[in-house]
Amino acid sequence: MAASPGRRKSFKSGGQKVPGAVRGKSGRFKRDGQPPAAVKDAAAVEDDEDSDEPAPLPRGGTKSGLGRGSRKTRRPEKRGESRASRATDGDRSGGTPAGPGGLDLVRASGFRRGLPIAVKFAIPTAATVAFFMALLGYLTYSITYREIDGQIDERGIALTLSIAALADRAIWEVPEDLKDILENPDDALQLKAAEDELLDRRKALEESLEPRLRQIVASSDGEIINVLLVRDFRTTPGQMASGEGANEEISIGELVKTKDIGLVEIFEARYSRGDTDVRSRQYRRPIDPDHPLAKNDGVYVFLKADRIDEVTKNLRTRIALITAIGAIAGIILAVIIAMVLTGPIRSLERDITIVSGGNLDHNTIPRSRDEIGSLAHSFNVMTQNLMVAQANAVEREAIERELSIATEIQTKLLPERIPQIPGVDIHSFYLSAKEVGGDYYDFLVLDQQHLGIIVADVSGKGIPGSMVMTMFRSLVRLASVRNTSPSDTFKKVNRILAKDIRRGMFVTAVYMILDVQNKTLKVASAGHNPSVLYRAKTNTVELINPQGIALGFDKGPIFDNHIREQEIVLEEGDRITAYTDGVTEAMSEKGDEYGDEPFYDLVRETAKKSSKDFVASVVESLEGHRGRAEQSDDITVTTLAIQS
Repeated sequence: MAASPGRRKSFKSGGQKVPGAVRGKSGRFKRDGQPPAAVKDAAAVEDDEDSDEPAPLPRGGTKSGLGRGSRKTRRPEKRGESRASRATDGDRSGGTPAGPGGLDLVRASGFRRGLPIAVKFAIPTAATVAFFMALLGYLTYSITYREIDGQIDERGIALTLSIAALADRAIWEVPEDLKDILENPDDALQLKAAEDELLDRRKALEESLEPRLRQIVASSDGEIINVLLVRDFRTTPGQMASGEGANEEISIGELVKTKDIGLVEIFEARYSRGDTDVRSRQYRRPIDPDHPLAKNDGVYVFLKADRIDEVTKNLRTRIALITAIGAIAGIILAVIIAMVLTGPIRSLERDITIVSGGNLDHNTIPRSRDEIGSLAHSFNVMTQNLMVAQANAVEREAIERELSIATEIQTKLLPERIPQIPGVDIHSFYLSAKEVGGDYYDFLVLDQQHLGIIVADVSGKGIPGSMVMTMFRSLVRLASVRNTSPSDTFKKVNRILAKDIRRGMFVTAVYMILDVQNKTLKVASAGHNPSVLYRAKTNTVELINPQGIALGFDKGPIFDNHIREQEIVLEEGDRITAYTDGVTEAMSEKGDEYGDEPFYDLVRETAKKSSKDFVASVVESLEGHRGRAEQSDDITVTTLAIQS
């Protein structure tokens, strides 16, 4: 008869704590001193310490000393009293309005917003676009600049080579008639005349080149500053021919060599001549490196460097403009894309804010077919499930309140006091696995000499079991009036119970009637666990299990034919214990039952204790066996011992 877990509590028994055995969700035991509503230890109803006077018996007299002590108890805790109901009570007293489920709603506006996700997306995207556009512009400028610079150098080199080829090699040739005079200078006058003639001849040839050089300079549209043929160009050059003529002296600033390409040397320098003062790029080369006389003379070509600067500047400006336009376009595009992509997110945020405000009827509309659309759909499903959960929570709260009432009612159905009988030590313990249980125990004062003690177990737990238990209790109390036969009482109860009980449900019970004067005990069992009788003289235990079937199976004949009762004579020190199967079938964490034999051994070992200490030992042993496992069934233990 498995049952779902309840809450574990501990409660007082005659000023001493007796551990409870109801386990919560964690499986651990709590000891907070507060009795659960559906759990009642009969020890909690013993006489007050300052009141030993027995209560009056029905029909007068206390000849046998059979009576009831006063009850010492507290208002039971209501398990159905939840946080929601407490919140509702707070509302009635002027508290803040509660939302669904009875709890105050949290406003979504309390969240401190940072940068929107569109901005977080657009900033790195725009920065990435701007960076790559700048990198692309820089690479484009660098490659183009090198290409233009190379083309300029190629043109300068080609021009230098052309002018070197243009020079007439006759300048460096000596006529045969002057060669003998120059090689054999016997006559000084003749030698002087030969040298002058050779010099005049060279000047004439050099002057014949100048028109061509001027034409080259003039046709360059200002790009070529000057073209020179010079002597000893590697040391102190002397001008041979100039593209600008030889009227004014040429001044060249500090040369900065940039590169060598073949025999051509390239320099950067200031070029000054008359009113002209510009930065120039200079190309120089020997006219004929293989000629013994021409190899020391060379060609100078001067190109305007500011023209190169102007071209590169224009190139840089255009590339920078294109790069900036591309970067701005990329940033704008990134912002637009961010706004478009995050639009569904913003819409979903608004919908979530509405729902978080308590409007569970609001639905969001999926605006895309991607993950955001799937999230919106899942949010709608979540909202619908939340509405269902809210309705279930309200229903569950109502059920818990009803269970609280049922728990309180069942608590009042259990005995309020333990009978105080001279020479008899009685104690009971009851612990339900749920808020309400299906176990039942009771003490019935039949007359001044007889006390009925009953322990029963209803198949099924929870509310159905408690309802059958309530029906069974009423029938037993009616059938036991002036009836000292336990078997006859069971027969009367079964005839009515079997007609009304639900099919498949039944009740097992053991009913003992104690003759308090003669210390005899009549026992009848309706399919219940055998009672354990401890004999003090022999220090052994006996099982008291008269024949009988459970109540509710049969409407009369079969039950009546099977029920038997057994009479027992109790002696000093003897103890009899009745219990339900929740004791021997208590499950451990590994799924092992407590077992019958360990219980019998425990009875024998602790039988000489007081009844209250005996019950406490049983409960403690059950708790140790169960550990963190859930309580599987209701637990009831009732024991009485004969004292001297």
